[in-house]
Amino acid sequence: MLFCIIFKCLQWNCRGFSSKIKEFSNWICNFDICCLQETWLRPDTITAFASYTVFRNDRRNLNGSYVGGTAIICKSVWDPITFNIDIQVNIGIDVSFVLINRLCINNKKVIVCSLYGSPEIYMNKVKWLLILEEILFSDPISNCRIPIVC
Repeated sequence: MLFCIIFKCLQWNCRGFSSKIKEFSNWICNFDICCLQETWLRPDTITAFASYTVFRNDRRNLNGSYVGGTAIICKSVWDPITFNIDIQVNIGIDVSFVLINRLCINNKKVIVCSLYGSPEIYMNKVKWLLILEEILFSDPISNCRIPIVC
C-alpha cells in the first residue's frame, strides 16, 4: 500500500517579521512548516500561532540592534523539536534546526534547516558550499535523516 503525504513548506526572507505577524497569521494554515530569514525579532516579541510551534534564533549586531535572525514555525502535529549541530559558522550567519519527529521518508526522519547570511559579511559560493557540506554531513543528519535546507 502506497501512502502519499503532502508536506507544504514556505521559505520567506521577511525582512522584519514583527510588522507582518498579523498578515502571516491569516495564511500560515496553508503550510506545514515555514522557514523565515531576516526576522529582526527582539526577545520580547510574541510569535505564537495556534497549532504551531515556533523556534527562533534572534540576533543582535554590534550596535545592539536586532538584525538578521531565523525562525522555523512548524505545525505542532508533526511533533517538532529543535536542536543544535556543532558546526563552524561565521559571525553573521544564522542557523536554526528542527527535527520533524512524525515525518519519515524511507524510514528516515526529516530535519529542516533555516539558514541566513548577513550582507555585512562576504561569502563566496565556495564558503557557502562548505557550510552546507558541514551541515549535511554532521552526525545528527547524515546517519539517519533527510535534510531540507531553506
